[in-house]
Amino acid sequence: MKGSILTQEDKSFKQALEELNTRIAKEIQDAIVARIERLIGGATVAEVTADIDDERMRRTVSDLLLYLQVDALIASLEPLGVLNHKQVEEIHAYLRDRLSLPREWQ
Repeated sequence: MKGSILTQEDKSFKQALEELNTRIAKEIQDAIVARIERLIGGATVAEVTADIDDERMRRTVSDLLLYLQVDALIASLEPLGVLNHKQVEEIHAYLRDRLSLPREWQ
């Protein structure tokens, strides 16, 4: 009986974590979508994220917005022949790896 209670508790905990992760991901996505037009219009990442009070959320949104800008820049260099496809993929892999590390380790 006790084992089944733990299993049920484990499922509830796992479900709660999944719901929390989903909620956080949606908040990040919403924050990016709300700011992308201003960024395209010429504002800086610092300017468009200055209103985010939570430091961790601001850093996360800033990192992702900067990644999107760099991604667009890299993508525009391939058709010009400045970078080939393998080089573009290498840069993308590097950036994804770097952005997944805690900022203190970078």
